[in-house]
Amino acid sequence: MTLLDPTGAVPLYHQLKELLKEEILSGRLRPHEKLPSERELLETYGVSRATVRQAIAELASEGLVVSRQGKGSFVAPPKLEQGLSRFYSFTENMRRLGRTPRSQVLKLVKVPASARVATQLRLAPETPVLSLTRLRLADEEPVMLETSFLPADLFPEMLTDDHAHVPLYTLMAEKYGIRPVKARESFEPVLLRDHQAKILQAKPGSPALLVERVAFAANGRCVEFCTSIVRGDKCRFSVELPEE
Repeated sequence: MTLLDPTGAVPLYHQLKELLKEEILSGRLRPHEKLPSERELLETYGVSRATVRQAIAELASEGLVVSRQGKGSFVAPPKLEQGLSRFYSFTENMRRLGRTPRSQVLKLVKVPASARVATQLRLAPETPVLSLTRLRLADEEPVMLETSFLPADLFPEMLTDDHAHVPLYTLMAEKYGIRPVKARESFEPVLLRDHQAKILQAKPGSPALLVERVAFAANGRCVEFCTSIVRGDKCRFSVELPEE
């Protein structure tokens, strides 16, 4: 057993968190396995209850553990990973990971493009666009809140299309003959606002990622501007860098 150093510069809660984190990342504590109880950690490491709780809270904020009322803390399942080396679809990626994707349509309206949306889509301000907001779920767990803005002239029947069951890019390609072939994305760390946290079933102020995407068709036309709020405790993105 590795002991904590009460005389060191590193706070005890951080030392305990790192020990438990190593147990999780090494696989010695497996997904869905229960962590030692609060009392067991107190007795094993000779720390206070406050130290144990802060260590567990830190692990939870990193998405490594989940706490269940009256049952204790458990190792969280692996984060959903999305590679960035090629064009991707949420639905296809979830299926590839063995998860069951679902999209819940929260709002679909035709609106005049705001100045920012118009700029991103390379349209004149006030040009009609479709605004589609969806909650993305994996195995019925909310992981992403996504709003897509689409040029209304390209998708005249989009307001009545089945967005709950047919992926957006599938509709674009199969019904409208428009296939996004490349995209430009940006990533920015943010904290969940109250209304976002409520929809995503997370705590307000939890870490998240703001992902913005502009997608282009083969002719260079901008066909989508999408903003997504992604739960930081459930998802991560990765990229493989080629050798120079």
